[in-house]
Amino acid sequence: RRAAAGPLRAGLAAAAVLALCILPAMLALRVERAVVARGVVAFEGGHRTVAHPQGGLVVALRVRPGAAVAAGEVLAVLDSAAAQAELTLAEGQLAETEAARRRAEATAALLGARPWAAAVPAGAETGAQRTGAAATAAAASAAARQDAVLLSLVHARTERAEGERLAGLRDAARIGALVARRDSLVAQAALLARDAEAAASLAERGLAPAARARALARERAALAGEIAEAEAAMAEIRAAAAARAAEARTADAEAAAAAAAEAAELAGRAEALGGRIAALRAEIAGRTIRAPVAGRILALTVPGPGAVLRPSEPLATIVPGAGRLVVALALDPGDAARLAPGAPATLRPRDMADRPGPGLAGRLVSLAPDATGDAQTGRLTVRAEVAPADGTGLSPGQSVEVILPAGDRAPLVYWLEPVTRFLGRALHEG
Repeated sequence: RRAAAGPLRAGLAAAAVLALCILPAMLALRVERAVVARGVVAFEGGHRTVAHPQGGLVVALRVRPGAAVAAGEVLAVLDSAAAQAELTLAEGQLAETEAARRRAEATAALLGARPWAAAVPAGAETGAQRTGAAATAAAASAAARQDAVLLSLVHARTERAEGERLAGLRDAARIGALVARRDSLVAQAALLARDAEAAASLAERGLAPAARARALARERAALAGEIAEAEAAMAEIRAAAAARAAEARTADAEAAAAAAAEAAELAGRAEALGGRIAALRAEIAGRTIRAPVAGRILALTVPGPGAVLRPSEPLATIVPGAGRLVVALALDPGDAARLAPGAPATLRPRDMADRPGPGLAGRLVSLAPDATGDAQTGRLTVRAEVAPADGTGLSPGQSVEVILPAGDRAPLVYWLEPVTRFLGRALHEG
């Protein structure tokens, strides 16, 4: 035993010395970690699918698989007959409403015009004058109906104005006759006054009977009564004319206020119809499906006109014809957790994967926030895109190996990792 103990102690001492020499080196050395994955070259963002949120009956299909399309080019047209019919109805209602509004505004202007003139006021021209030759049939018909109403009002006001003029002439003639009668009576009264004074003077001196003076006084009083009656008749005629004018002004003011209120209501209705028409036109325009980007049609889901496109169902798949080339990767969630956008990458296309060389430089440009599962295998992956610094020599569909640095660790950590995992599970076992 004593003979064996010496070599044993020497061996342990040598092992301790060796461990003390190697351990610092194991801690000081760093081993680069990397995520290695294989991906496929594609345009950034991948294929673009084109769908319609409401769907509908396809009435025109303008493209075929493999066709090149420009951005905004029409791909298909969906049926919009119902919306078009509603638009035609709404446009007719708008034309009718606008014509009625113009008629109401012109009516308010006509009724508010003082003095009255037998003509359409400025700014109240007829609907036919407004619509012109380019008007639609519905608008022209609506304008004609409202013009007839406006013209009837003009005729009625013209007739009333003529009646007022004739009544004024009659009143003026009656007042003129009454004025002439009053003036004649006033002149007669003045003569009687002088005769009465002379008769009274003679009667006081006894040169004439007193009955003569009393008779002249009675005639003078009668003339004064007739003068008062003439003036009262003139005042009555003037009062009646003023009452008629006030009544006409009140009626015109009430009618003008009613016409203005009608015009305001019609303006609100026209605004609502205008909004509905704009929405219908946008809906009809939206029934035309256009290419969101320039590229080439990869596939179509409908055979041709007459097919029904379900809501949100893809109509076409477009391969963008321009844009940056990227390498699309499907990473393990654990590997993706160690990466961040902006990390450097090395790309090795399949034709140079087995040859030595630095490869192509690139950078991780996008990393999906969530993992997605494969419907067949159930494997979870995270989509990532790596953009090469220089895409020369790469083409869509090409297979590329991508190396993404994921930090570094000491070699001792690799050796101790199985032990730490085992201990971690053992300490958490219930």
